[in-house]
Amino acid sequence: MKQLYDIKKIVYIKNHLKREIQNFLSIKSSLLKDYKKINEVINLLYKTVKQKRNIYICGNGGSAADAQHIAAECMVRLTSKVNRKPIPMISLALDMSTLTACANDYSFKNVFSRNLDGLGRKNDTLIVLSTSGKSKNIIEVLKVAKKKGINSVALLGNKGG
Repeated sequence: MKQLYDIKKIVYIKNHLKREIQNFLSIKSSLLKDYKKINEVINLLYKTVKQKRNIYICGNGGSAADAQHIAAECMVRLTSKVNRKPIPMISLALDMSTLTACANDYSFKNVFSRNLDGLGRKNDTLIVLSTSGKSKNIIEVLKVAKKKGINSVALLGNKGG
């Protein structure tokens, strides 16, 4: 009977490993498929920094927290082992006074676009983070970016917007 138990355990482990390998290959295949786009974004961000332009980043809720975290890592550093110049990245959700005044005086849909309109310059880069890609304030900030000649990168969840 013990041998039967061991065989079941081996089959379970084998099936588990097979699923893990299939998941890994699926992720790897997806990354390879998107490699060209990822490389374009990397080159765009590098060019933005090299031209001494700013990178702006924004999102709502958890994406706003992610935007602030990413901006902090760029302005400070990822690791104490690397001492580099700050990468100029600004979260458009950092200034609570401006954000709430804009939401109150205009509309919440303008909280990012108003900031970008005031700060952004041609050839800067905007990164938007959105789970749905359909948030009105994300759509508005992308419109301002387009109007001002600001490059845009959208990291969207689900099927995007």
